[in-house]
Amino acid sequence: LIGFPSLVKNLSASLLVIVTNNLLKRVGGDTALAVYAIVSRLYASLSLPQTGIVQGMQPLIGFNFGQKKLARVQETIRLSLISSVVYGLLVLTLCLLIPAALISLLSQESIIIAEGQIALRLLALAYPLTGVALITAVSFQSIGRAKEALLLTLGSMVASTLATALWSHHLTAAAMLLALLLLTGQEERRWRLPAWPVGLSLGGLLFIAYLARPAAVVFIVLLLGYLLWRQRALFWPALIMAGALFGLFLLWSQLEFGTPFPFYYRPERLAAGSGTGLLAALYGQLLSPSRGLFVFVPYLLLLPWGTGRLPVHQRPWLWLILAWGLGQLLLNQLAAPWWGGWSYGPRLLLDWWPGLALLVFLLWPRLSGGRTGHYRVALFAVLGLVAIWIHSYQGLFNVQTGRWNGAIPPNIDEHPEIAFSWRYPQIGTSAAALCERNEAFVWERIATIAPVTGALHQPVTAPTALYPGWSDVADDWRWSECERSSLLFNLGMQPSGDYVLLLETRWLGVTEFDISLNEEPVTSLTLPGATGTTTLQVLLPGELMQAGLNELTFHVPGAGTPDTRPPYRLGLGLASWSLSPPTSR
Repeated sequence: LIGFPSLVKNLSASLLVIVTNNLLKRVGGDTALAVYAIVSRLYASLSLPQTGIVQGMQPLIGFNFGQKKLARVQETIRLSLISSVVYGLLVLTLCLLIPAALISLLSQESIIIAEGQIALRLLALAYPLTGVALITAVSFQSIGRAKEALLLTLGSMVASTLATALWSHHLTAAAMLLALLLLTGQEERRWRLPAWPVGLSLGGLLFIAYLARPAAVVFIVLLLGYLLWRQRALFWPALIMAGALFGLFLLWSQLEFGTPFPFYYRPERLAAGSGTGLLAALYGQLLSPSRGLFVFVPYLLLLPWGTGRLPVHQRPWLWLILAWGLGQLLLNQLAAPWWGGWSYGPRLLLDWWPGLALLVFLLWPRLSGGRTGHYRVALFAVLGLVAIWIHSYQGLFNVQTGRWNGAIPPNIDEHPEIAFSWRYPQIGTSAAALCERNEAFVWERIATIAPVTGALHQPVTAPTALYPGWSDVADDWRWSECERSSLLFNLGMQPSGDYVLLLETRWLGVTEFDISLNEEPVTSLTLPGATGTTTLQVLLPGELMQAGLNELTFHVPGAGTPDTRPPYRLGLGLASWSLSPPTSR
């Protein structure tokens, strides 16, 4: 198990190369493949010294940790981090200044050199952090804490959120974690560094966290307040650095946009409100079935077991972490939306995850100790496996968990109450469950349909009909998301004779579908080819029509988004429909 993270890392790297090569072949052809191969080889070659640092530190950490010589362990990690980051900065500087010269060592083709410069500069930005990531992973392996590190990664939002898209959380979480490590290391005297360099580094990290996510203001204010209380030697350089960078940011924004704050950073966004009461929002963030932290990360339920015995008198920075969590919960309620928009689980609480991870490691000896410690460890392991299933399987591979947010109504941004539904939770959802939820949602609004008299012509954007089983309108079209998709309309007159139904349709991946009216079969239509656009004409028997509510049902085999990737939509598209007696045409 100790070597499992390295195995996963190497497998992931191989999978990344395979996927990237196939994408580049389709998008850029042979030139793009050549650029990627050369830049990747350069990147790997230039990172070899960092790998050497990691391989050299691993036995030193393992031996000294086993001998209980923790001061040597801390000194080894400190020296390794410093040397790796300094080397990464030097390589980054070279790649930014002379990328053409470096690429020309492997290729003399002008087009590859020209395209490769951009790719190398972008990849080189990761050099300073590469060493930090490697050293952190190897440190956990060396001291035998791989299980906890693996669980906190695969069984949390780190896997289900950070691995799915390029979020602002990536940079913010990294900056806040480094700031916490700097603070705790200095406070507990794990290293002897001058106050000003540490304070300036803290100020720079705080500004980076704010630049990526203005919601980091909670952590920034609390950390500066803590420094003023406990570490005044660090407070002033941190405040000066953060203030100087913030002032430059305001000046740039004023010159670029004519306002001190770009839209994303405007303070009034924090006062927008989510329309949800404070207690309901707190419940939603902590215990709701589709956004609750303790539901998606159930092993955190054991934290209160040891929280009452937290050594806050020995480690007062723990107050900072606890206050940070409370402040983050309150900020998420004030700044709409607390549910995090279209996301999976408690995405917004990912900002607090560095603090939660430190709490888990700190409380672990208290959770696993005592006469009943082995029972708590077993329960922690079971809940951890559940969390890994939730995040690393459901969050990454269940396509329907993303569609749960509103690919088929209701949309969570318009109806955040769906986050509180235990009947249709986001975890483990399926296409069938989403269609069932949609049908219940639409039928609750059946009284909103206005009666229609005379010839009827309606675009799908009109509110005079309801569409269970269909998507929301996008570019004036609705798509069938369920095999059974209906059209509900209220006929405000007695039907007379047969009716002609015209459907402005397009289709993708289906070749036939059936139409029924008020549960009675009408016809089956065969479509010309797997894709296309046309206007279809169907004769509806008048005896099947009724005054009042009518349900026109389309049975489209395979409609919707499949449960497996790639999630190509299949089904029938509808832009408008018309219904009129033959004599009126």
